Amino acid sequence: MKNLFNSHFSKDIFSWLLGFAAVFAYVYPWILAGESGYIRIHDSLDSNMAWIKILTESNFWFAPSLSQVGPIAEHGMPRIVYPRELNVITWIFAIFDPYWAYVSNQFVLRIVAFSGMYIFLKSIIQQDQNARSIIVLGVSLCYAFLPFFAWTGSVASLPFIFYALFRIWRGYIGKTEIIILILHPFYSSTVFTGMFIIGIFWLLTLIKYLKHRQMSPLILGALIITAAYLVVDYRLWSHLFFGEMIPHRVDMIYIGSSFSDAWVNAKQIFFKGDWAVTLHNLVILKVTSVALVLICINLIWTLINTKTISFILKSKSWQQVSRLLFLIFLISFIIFLYSGHWTWPYSEYWKYDTAGIFRHYIPGLVFLQITSAALIFTSIYFIWVNFSTRISARITTLVSWNNFLRSGFSVTKSEPWPQGLILTMAALFVFSIAISFYAAFWDWSTVVLFRQKFSILMQVNFTRLTFFLPFIWMVTFALSLVVIVRIIRIPIISVFLVTLLIGLQLKIELDNHEYKMEEKESGITFSQFYSEKLFEQIEKSLPDNKKSYVVGSIGIHPSILQYNGFRTADGYLNFYPKEYKLKFRKAVINEFSKNESLLSYFDDWGSRFYFFSSEMICPRSGALCVKNSSEKYANVKDPQVIKNFDLDIPATRALGVKYLFSVTIISNAEDLGLKSMGAFSSVDSPWPIIVYKIADK
Repeated sequence: MKNLFNSHFSKDIFSWLLGFAAVFAYVYPWILAGESGYIRIHDSLDSNMAWIKILTESNFWFAPSLSQVGPIAEHGMPRIVYPRELNVITWIFAIFDPYWAYVSNQFVLRIVAFSGMYIFLKSIIQQDQNARSIIVLGVSLCYAFLPFFAWTGSVASLPFIFYALFRIWRGYIGKTEIIILILHPFYSSTVFTGMFIIGIFWLLTLIKYLKHRQMSPLILGALIITAAYLVVDYRLWSHLFFGEMIPHRVDMIYIGSSFSDAWVNAKQIFFKGDWAVTLHNLVILKVTSVALVLICINLIWTLINTKTISFILKSKSWQQVSRLLFLIFLISFIIFLYSGHWTWPYSEYWKYDTAGIFRHYIPGLVFLQITSAALIFTSIYFIWVNFSTRISARITTLVSWNNFLRSGFSVTKSEPWPQGLILTMAALFVFSIAISFYAAFWDWSTVVLFRQKFSILMQVNFTRLTFFLPFIWMVTFALSLVVIVRIIRIPIISVFLVTLLIGLQLKIELDNHEYKMEEKESGITFSQFYSEKLFEQIEKSLPDNKKSYVVGSIGIHPSILQYNGFRTADGYLNFYPKEYKLKFRKAVINEFSKNESLLSYFDDWGSRFYFFSSEMICPRSGALCVKNSSEKYANVKDPQVIKNFDLDIPATRALGVKYLFSVTIISNAEDLGLKSMGAFSSVDSPWPIIVYKIADK
């Protein structure tokens, strides 16, 4: 591993320093804002942040998987429901306070993504290419700036694992590859990408054996990666093969989609991406399409290449004319696209034309700024190249500069269109289509009927193969740039175009920065969300020690109370005992029965076992429940009202609940035997909390 980084870092120290500086700049908004910064709420502050804080502050890191621990439920939840202890992210949170641990992990996550993609691209793009360094650096930054799900390095670390895989496939496995295979599971997830990586290794091992009828280094690689995942996720594997706990996921019901809906979903995943965000539809997909068209045209020309045509195409004058025509076409294409007269074939599906979407994300002024920046960068790049060339070779004539500009781009000088480049481009494009349709049709009703015969196919989400799409699209982007640059064959134009396209992609990714998106989406900061001072005030006002009673939450995420040290009967867990779900259902069934979709949300899924009210608009995504609010999130200052909350009090009491923390006034509180213990608010908190005490038996 040390040799791997030394060999790459020593040669490209400027690129590495620039990449690290860019990643630091990416996370700087969180550093500058401190705990007043914005962090994604959905599947982050509402869940993972509280889970990992509970674990890191506990003494049950290595407790048996089925031992009842933690503040969720009166007697705790099985240890297996909390984050695993053999994980880099868990270790980071054990060192730093939660907010700064999250920021530190964001930095580590993107350094891993940048480093892995940089090393991977350098290994597949040959050294004799003009613009190679810009493509490698730029695409690596594009990958590092994707809005990854921060609670796993599964996607960010994929370039490292494929770098090792390709080297092992070629018959070489050394210390570097072994270290990558061992360390990767500690920063990734079995259920997100690990199970597929294991499958890929063993599949390639089988293919290699059937082809050569002999053992290859792949068998060792497959054994190492499998063993590493078995050790790191030993609790999960133990449950799958020997589990005594019946999880709530066995009751999950999938009605399945129709064929037409599955078809539409497949197109959506391909053109727009899935849960693992790709952000490829505006720039990368268009560049890839152009590159594939150029490859097809080149292949057709090759097939019809008669002596006469060969003579014409090989003449220098024709080459200059063809390059000029291509540049004219390219500039016209950009202007035509931006003017709004060209639409994507699936514009009816998207409901917007491509130009409209492009102009929305890249306004005219910004487009000109990026273009100007690309021109400036190109000028600086070639001034530096020319200066370096003069110093090293003592060339002072303009002839050398002219010859340099006229030099052609080629992956290998003797083979202008290497078969490997064409096959790789085609394979990646086909893989992206196949994964999109696989993920969409996994929920097709016909497939669901088959899946229901095997419990593991219902409990495990195999559509997470889409987590490979960000990596696939980014590698495709890099190879597409190689193809386009090879067509142009004029370095100064190549560098400008590559810089422009990478700049446009980076602009889109920065517009989707988690900090910016959450600020726009909710406007609730990290410190506001958890409102520690407010809950300290509530804790002091109640007569009992908060460790001695259980609470329930209405209108706020239970993670807020868990983060503040309260024990809760409700919560959000991806995996917990079915027995507890049924016990919780008794408390809320009367209220949930008023709303069919709410009841289905709990019965058919149930990972969020909340004290929802049928009178409140509670988005199924788990957003904040605010009465009659059309917004996904709302900064509520004034208490709302629930007119008739039909909570089963005896069943709620059986859950151990003594207090209910509500952002709403419950009009029928007295009828339920609820006593108000006071209303609490703070200028620094969006939550007006009313505490109700459940009457004793």
